[in-house]
Amino acid sequence: MQRLHILLIAVLGTWIGQSRIYAQPNTSAPAITLTAAVFNASSLLPGAGNLLVTATPIHPGFNLGAEFLWREGGHHRWIQTAKLGYFYHRYSQYAVQLYTEFGYRRHFGGTQQFALEARLGGGYLHAISDLDQFETSVEGNYEKKHTLGRPQAMFGLALGPQYTFEITKGIPLRLYIDYQFFMQTPFVKKYVPLLPYTALHIGCGLPLNNLF
Repeated sequence: MQRLHILLIAVLGTWIGQSRIYAQPNTSAPAITLTAAVFNASSLLPGAGNLLVTATPIHPGFNLGAEFLWREGGHHRWIQTAKLGYFYHRYSQYAVQLYTEFGYRRHFGGTQQFALEARLGGGYLHAISDLDQFETSVEGNYEKKHTLGRPQAMFGLALGPQYTFEITKGIPLRLYIDYQFFMQTPFVKKYVPLLPYTALHIGCGLPLNNLF
């Protein structure tokens, strides 16, 4: 009987220990990285443009965001992003973006400084026309139409390499290049419901927990 009690205590202790280990990833807050990038947005399908990645004239944009690390193991990372962006497409539109992405990052090498990443995401895009719009008044004259823009949706895919190094001891800085393809909808319901964009991003990321 005494041996049975010892065996039950040992099994119970092992089970409690394993429960704590498996519960840890769900109870701990994800690591957060602040990100910032500039990009050129081209109204093209993938594979078109200069060097098959971008085109001129430049349609400049930028975004600020946060990246959340949900799970990691060895060389693998599963992440989510939340981004607020803006770009200007000359003679077409000003666009404000608010979107999220879910992604996978694979590190290479013993130091894990180099990595490749892929993300899928979508969200909200607010489009403001860069062209004057007119409407007919009750008197039959054309008057300039003032508008706050149109609500749109966006969804797409981003791929790219990245490299991490320490700017000071204990504070890593990640540099990355993203090739993003996304669709804007409904751009013009009658004849262009989907407007494609490719965007070449150059950005950086700084872990928030390393700053404090």
